[in-house]
Amino acid sequence: MCKLLSWTLSACVLVAIMGFAAGGNYAKADEEPDFSLPGKGDFLVRLRGTYIIPEGGFDKINVAGIATFGNDAEISEQAIPEIDLSYFITDNFALEVPCCITHHKLSASGTLAAAMPGLGLAGTEAATSYILPATVLLQYHFRPTPRIKPYAGIGPALVMFVGEEVGSALKPIATKVKGKTAFGFTTQLGVDVALGGNWSFNIDAKYMRVDFDATWTTPGVGTGKIKAKDIQLNPWLLSIGFGYHF
Repeated sequence: MCKLLSWTLSACVLVAIMGFAAGGNYAKADEEPDFSLPGKGDFLVRLRGTYIIPEGGFDKINVAGIATFGNDAEISEQAIPEIDLSYFITDNFALEVPCCITHHKLSASGTLAAAMPGLGLAGTEAATSYILPATVLLQYHFRPTPRIKPYAGIGPALVMFVGEEVGSALKPIATKVKGKTAFGFTTQLGVDVALGGNWSFNIDAKYMRVDFDATWTTPGVGTGKIKAKDIQLNPWLLSIGFGYHF
């Protein structure tokens, strides 16, 4: 994860340097530009490739009515296509609504994984699910040069779970699993660089702070349920792609 974050920050710096240089050349030439970036009243559509890096881990798990704390868990990483729509309220303020669906696996790790064979369970996969992350971001777009537009955003987040399935490790004791819809917030940094006409190149990094609860139905085991509290999804979403405004 550190390597990916370093790559993203390095790419943003490189794009910023290129944008400043391009802006300086344009100013010296004193010519009408053959490019533009969105402003007040414009819509911006982006298509990006996004790599999702969840945090993993959870606060508490309750098995047969006994609670244990500080448990280890891993949530799989995922690469997906993403599309988003932005509307510019002013030249600097915009609203962005990204749209994507992703699929992840929740697995035990560390001491929790080591304890599973003692419970007669093989493997570590606890659950799989499609995740629908919904967020609306209020952004502020800076304008250091005519060609480059860095921005920062923040907004509420809602995470919904669809098509949850019991993982292979828990199938001997669990019949179903349910992830609870969760709320949180999203922060964002990114940059748009004009390419030509209404087209632009984009690099974007989001951090979504969301913890959720999950419950496994386990007939004949303890109270009939296993409950995991405050599972730390908390993903980084690192994106690169292109945009078109109109």
